[in-house]
Amino acid sequence: MRVYDVMVDYIISRLNTTGVTAEFLETDADANRKPYTSRFVVYYAGSEFNESATGGIPDNFGIGKVVQSEYAHFGIVVQAKKLKGNNECYDLIQKAKDVLLGYSVPGIGSPLFFKEIKDNPENKDGIHSWLIVIGSRLSLIANLPAETVV
Repeated sequence: MRVYDVMVDYIISRLNTTGVTAEFLETDADANRKPYTSRFVVYYAGSEFNESATGGIPDNFGIGKVVQSEYAHFGIVVQAKKLKGNNECYDLIQKAKDVLLGYSVPGIGSPLFFKEIKDNPENKDGIHSWLIVIGSRLSLIANLPAETVV
């Protein structure tokens, strides 16, 4: 199983402990589908990589190994019919913080951190939608073939 799959599954399992449905985003249409109840929709949203003084080539490239940090980001779409109230948008955002902030996937990455929480201004069919972006630092290590060592 791929690291991103494991991370998404872990985030979904943590969110499901809130008593609100959390599911994987298969397609963009899933995010826009009108929910019958409040829900979380989770997906891998991309990564950023640390840069080194050599313009993106890690300093340790010449020793036969590349060690780099990846900051993997995951999106959580929060959808509910109301902003305030039990299991509505603001409550779900707090529940997501309670079950995710500082937790880490066993054996993978650093503890989860929150990067951004923002309103989706397109309130479709009376459904409020908010986006939470969370992340985790992953260490990447690659042993290079001898012919690539500088």
